[in-house]
Amino acid sequence: MIFGEVGETLELVGVVITGSRIFFSVEEAYNHLWAAEVRRSFLTRFLLFYANVTFGPLLVAYGFRLSAELRTGLD
Repeated sequence: MIFGEVGETLELVGVVITGSRIFFSVEEAYNHLWAAEVRRSFLTRFLLFYANVTFGPLLVAYGFRLSAELRTGLD
């Protein structure tokens, strides 16, 4: 391990920057597609990105759990 913790931190920062840029690009594409004239501030855009990254997988996992419970309850 050459860089240690500094390298891991840089990797995390790189992933967050890359992911947020992709999210912002998709948002811009939707704004262009729907001809939205009102733009969100950077802080609002970043908070929405963070919420999607944080709560999206949790909601998917919860949906899988509920689906499994319903399946076992029907047997």
